[in-house]
Amino acid sequence: MDVPDHQDISRDLYQFICEHHPEILNQPELIWHELEVKHVCRHVGSLKTFFKRGPIQPERFAVISFSHETYKFKHRVGLHADTLDPYVRLLWPIKNCTGSKTKFYAVPHAYLAQDVPDYDPNARGGSFWPTVDRAWRQIDEIELTAPVVFDASVPHEVCMAPAGILDQSWPDLPATNCRLSLTVGFDRALLQSKSVTAMHAAWTNISNRKS
Repeated sequence: MDVPDHQDISRDLYQFICEHHPEILNQPELIWHELEVKHVCRHVGSLKTFFKRGPIQPERFAVISFSHETYKFKHRVGLHADTLDPYVRLLWPIKNCTGSKTKFYAVPHAYLAQDVPDYDPNARGGSFWPTVDRAWRQIDEIELTAPVVFDASVPHEVCMAPAGILDQSWPDLPATNCRLSLTVGFDRALLQSKSVTAMHAAWTNISNRKS
């Protein structure tokens, strides 16, 4: 996605987290942090303005927090699918995303089974994990340096940047070792929520539209 001011919005999101949800900065044992959409937009005006330009409005916000320390707490943190049915969302980088990769794999649904997490009370439902250990074929990867459209039903995993590589921007705000991103979900009945092509088309050049 071409969003020229996405870094300014990322800073506003990070400042919001620091001021309203500082626990996210220091809880590597928790990955998923559901946030109330209206509350976020009330405090992050730049994000609200961005979505006001768009054709569809978000119904779900969640901050995804991940660090090298996360591996000490989770029994499963690797390859998974959030759902089996297509669920296309926006993924927005917030902090420490440079150098990390999200990799996507071809895993048949027959080899995926749901596991409701008992380790993360913030998670909604359970992800789907491979039932056999196999070198699955990688089909794509992204480095989250700008907002992207992705289908959460495609099996994927987060590969952290090497330890010690941290974002040094915004020194006036509290630091964190966690990789933070915002996942944005829309009404799942919409065509855009079922098609990467349709979602991408909906938000192409959105920054050039007038509110």
